[in-house]
Amino acid sequence: MAFAETPFHPHVFSNAISSKLTDDNFLTWMQHAEAMIKGFYLQRHIDGATSIPAKFLTTDDERKGSVNAAFENYEQQDNLLKSWLLESIFEYN
Repeated sequence: MAFAETPFHPHVFSNAISSKLTDDNFLTWMQHAEAMIKGFYLQRHIDGATSIPAKFLTTDDERKGSVNAAFENYEQQDNLLKSWLLESIFEYN
């Protein structure tokens, strides 16, 4: 029986934390970052509580280069989260 796959909609952060991370504002910065991460249910990307989906589901998939969609979705979301965190930590010129 075939079924429609649920479309993946990654969480894109529309704004960075208002203040870049410094020695003086860590607690405030951390509270904001944690609230955003938990608000989008992305803590698994930080705490390792769940495993990363397998890149290939079978050896045949690996031979064909057929990457698991769940792995691609996880990797995409992980990179968006990483980019948001880096933008919230560092000043770029």
